[in-house]
Amino acid sequence: MGNAAKNVTRTEASHTFWSGQPDWGFSQFIPLARLACEPGFLRAGDGALIVRVEVGLGGAQPNRPPAKPSRPSLPAPAPEAPPAAPPRESVGGDLLALLERPGATSDVTLVAGGRSFPAHRAILAARSDFFARLFDSGMSDSSSREVALPDVDPDALVLLLRYMYGVVVEACAPAVLRPAAELADRLLLPAASASLQQRLVAATCPDRLLDDMAWAEARGYGTMLAALEPLYRRDAAKVPSEQVEALAERSPKLMARLHLLLLGRG
Repeated sequence: MGNAAKNVTRTEASHTFWSGQPDWGFSQFIPLARLACEPGFLRAGDGALIVRVEVGLGGAQPNRPPAKPSRPSLPAPAPEAPPAAPPRESVGGDLLALLERPGATSDVTLVAGGRSFPAHRAILAARSDFFARLFDSGMSDSSSREVALPDVDPDALVLLLRYMYGVVVEACAPAVLRPAAELADRLLLPAASASLQQRLVAATCPDRLLDDMAWAEARGYGTMLAALEPLYRRDAAKVPSEQVEALAERSPKLMARLHLLLLGRG
């Protein structure tokens, strides 16, 4: 990796594959929870996963223990990836192109977090009951060329604008999932909110499991909370004690319910 890389502290996972052996190729997947929780896997900001591959050709293979015979088994299913953006030659793709290059067609601008997002009233009203009611309300914002959305994460707004235009909740950085789910509720986009809650469940890990559960309870996300409870039963021994104490203080009722769950009485 070079001397410069030795001065950088980060988490790495490595494995050497040998052709012709049982583990040849990528036969296993790294759980999303591990990528999201351990530092060094996902790049801060956009959540990109950086993979470094070194390929060596020729030469003798170093000494290694003989490969153990493997028992035939079904391959592990791959984690469900967020859907990709719609193809350009589709209605969703064409609308996304209009969102990205609105030009003179834009008739309203959304403002959040100091950033401006040109958009189109007809599309916003058709896709979101929040905007439909706003534009029909007769209030000052209903006819304004600029609509301010205070306390809104701009990255969450970008994600949901692309959903409203392209009908797909695209992949995003883990840090955007919660504010995007909250904004989806505010904009009356239940399908997007449900999709984001499912991704939060898939991305959780013992280090933040109870915090996710407390957040879901506070938001009234019963389906998400129910999906997290089996994970707590499985990983309770790995949950940091300070999280248990924090939840007991923050939500004694939820902590009591989880205790009964571990006792088999939940």
